[in-house]
Amino acid sequence: MESFSLTKYFLGTGFVTAVLVAVALSLHTSSEVEHELLERSKHDAARLAHHLNREVHERFLLPTLEKQGSIDLEDPAQLAELDRIVRLGISELEIQAVYFFDLEGRITYSTNLEHRGFVVSDNPNFHRATEGQTSSIVVARGNPLDVAGHTEPVSLLETYVPVRVLDAEGRPEGEVVGVIELYQDATELVQETRSAMLDVALAATIGITVLMLGLSLWVRKADRTIEERTQALLAANARLEALSSDLERQVEDRTRRLVRAETLASVGTLAAGVAHEVNNPVAAIASSAEGLLRRISRSEDLAQHPGFADFPEYLQIIRDEAFRVKSITRNLLDFSRSGETTQRSAVDLGALLRSAVRLLEHRATKEGKRLELELPEGAVSVQGDAAQLRQVVLNLSVNALDAAQGEVRWTLLPDGEGARLVCCDDGPGFGAEQLERACEPFFTSKPAGEGTGLGLAIVYGVVREHGGELELSNHEGGGACVEVRLPHRPPARSDDAA
Repeated sequence: MESFSLTKYFLGTGFVTAVLVAVALSLHTSSEVEHELLERSKHDAARLAHHLNREVHERFLLPTLEKQGSIDLEDPAQLAELDRIVRLGISELEIQAVYFFDLEGRITYSTNLEHRGFVVSDNPNFHRATEGQTSSIVVARGNPLDVAGHTEPVSLLETYVPVRVLDAEGRPEGEVVGVIELYQDATELVQETRSAMLDVALAATIGITVLMLGLSLWVRKADRTIEERTQALLAANARLEALSSDLERQVEDRTRRLVRAETLASVGTLAAGVAHEVNNPVAAIASSAEGLLRRISRSEDLAQHPGFADFPEYLQIIRDEAFRVKSITRNLLDFSRSGETTQRSAVDLGALLRSAVRLLEHRATKEGKRLELELPEGAVSVQGDAAQLRQVVLNLSVNALDAAQGEVRWTLLPDGEGARLVCCDDGPGFGAEQLERACEPFFTSKPAGEGTGLGLAIVYGVVREHGGELELSNHEGGGACVEVRLPHRPPARSDDAA
């Protein structure tokens, strides 16, 4: 595994941080500088607009009203006089264009005379001016608002200034009666803003870079220490993995022993008891029934006697049922075989399920429950230890019957490289703790004395030994589901290999 270089990471992230901080400071500084310059330029433009308003008032409005009695800019003479006065007033100032607006946004006069009569409708700066506020904005050449007529690229400062009626001393008073718009060359303002931004970006980059280079010496030492600790951790992790593999092997070995011990202790004891306590009396009953049948068939008097007419039928029933009981005990004995030889062979899972159902159907019927099978057409087989797999089916079936309210359903499905056995009941299902700990040895949710807590642990061990998987869940309709997935051919065991 490639070692992690803290120095490279630190220098890389430090460089990126320096760039980001420099850009952020530059943007912030340029914004602050631009705001300050705009405010200063806005105040200068407002003074220019007030000066121009006073010049127009004193040198055009008053003389024209005195001579002609009214103002009519449709009169070429009046328009020319106003244009002369305005241009004279801005001739020594850096003003590119002047616009006079009425309160409805109509241009009543402009140094660009062809723009007279145009109406400004959706200009927020104009509307703020009609409310008595002066506002400025920098626009570039090519902007629809840039009407200064320049041919080369240029930045312009556009300022809207409210116009008020002047008193006798030339001071503005009263309500806003119009708006003056001034266009000034903003090239110097933009250059100052960019210069400030570049200065801050350069200073920030140099400062942070120097800091990163200074700290890199310390980081290099830390990097070497971390590399040494990392190698030590990797070595420890390798030892832990080896220990984990050994513990896993030991757990598998203990699980196989638990399987054999549980089989001998529970099912083996039950099978032996049934064989000795049931087979002998049943054999006597069957023999007696057969003997009576032979006597009746050989005695004409008994065969023709009205009182013995139905005896042969009843004796036949007794004999058949006795043989059925013997068949049940034989199935129980077959199921309890522990398979002392550990050789694996082909196991027909369908036959295994049918055998388990035959074994447990008496208990299910007695408790008013049903054991249902859903089997595919044809045999589904896997390589495995038949005795251990029988133990899996029996343990899961018994657990499901304990929890079921009315039905336990086994489903067998071929699944690509193996098979799936699903056991579902209609009981209360698994609780959160059961889903987490159900496969732990000696964990049980049954009352004390009613369970060893080894059932699912043994199932888990057998399934794992066969290279399979065990999954516990609750289905939507209610109840618990246990799914066993087995491969067609499990991995070789250590004892087999030996």
